[in-house]
Amino acid sequence: MKDLTLSGLVKTTELSNTVNLPALQQLIIRDSPGYTTLSGRLFNNLKFLQIINNPNFNTYSTNNFAALTNLDLRSNALTNFSNQNLLNLVALNLQDNQVTEFKSNTFSVIEQLSLDNNKLDTADDLILSINGNANLRVLTLENNQIPTFPAVTLAALEILNLASNQLTDLAAPVAAKLKILNVENNNLSQLPPLAYADLTDLWASNNNILGGDVSNLPALTKFKLASNGITDFANFGHPNLQFLEIGSNNIADLGQPSLPKLLLLDVSKNQLTDATLLASLTPITVNPGLKYLNIAGNTLTDTVNTVAALQARFASAQIITQ
Repeated sequence: MKDLTLSGLVKTTELSNTVNLPALQQLIIRDSPGYTTLSGRLFNNLKFLQIINNPNFNTYSTNNFAALTNLDLRSNALTNFSNQNLLNLVALNLQDNQVTEFKSNTFSVIEQLSLDNNKLDTADDLILSINGNANLRVLTLENNQIPTFPAVTLAALEILNLASNQLTDLAAPVAAKLKILNVENNNLSQLPPLAYADLTDLWASNNNILGGDVSNLPALTKFKLASNGITDFANFGHPNLQFLEIGSNNIADLGQPSLPKLLLLDVSKNQLTDATLLASLTPITVNPGLKYLNIAGNTLTDTVNTVAALQARFASAQIITQ
């Protein structure tokens, strides 16, 4: 037998160690409230292991899982993942557990690591486990309690998701291939200097950020900086930016940034007037092919004429005023 799926059938607390399945390569255990423990002594050739949605599963021991490449432990009751030597593991998913401890793990070839929706209150031990890894492409830590993210070198990293933590300090990772960085819903007062040639998406809404500079992000196309404390728009001109969300800030004047490829602009809930909007948003500074413009919640006194003027300049744009 190479594949085994147990769904809602595991009633005992531990899968019996007397059942010897040396040829087993894929094991799935799911939706079993009575299942709490896995011991790995009898699964030396297992490559894919999925244990998901078992509300009382809280103990995992690898022992001889030397061949394991994919490990999916989503939606269980695990509180720690420590001292595991998973040298052939490519993907590890620990989303939706109660993990507070993740340390002393050895990963040689891991490419994807997800710890979203757990209770981590530090990233230090995690960084020790992955720093210098040459293969990790995706790292997601959304919705934990992490206050700082220290420096880390990850040569292959493309996606870093740190949203919905308690970050007050962020060190820019050494990651030349980074494409997506998400730090939304934190307590950051500033972004670190960012210089990534391939970064296309930067999401930093719902922080306390007072300014930003995207001049060293030549590939950037999506920038979300809504609900911060931005007052100065001067540094947001960009030759490739297509989506810019800066609503719910304190911007009184957009200036005249060059945004020749912009398709979506959200400047809602700022302090813009009719005059400052019309002075800033012209077909010379902003792509005349703009498709969406949200100006709701500003201090406009002549909305009808302002919208008419903007519509004449950006004929294809949907203009939102409320």
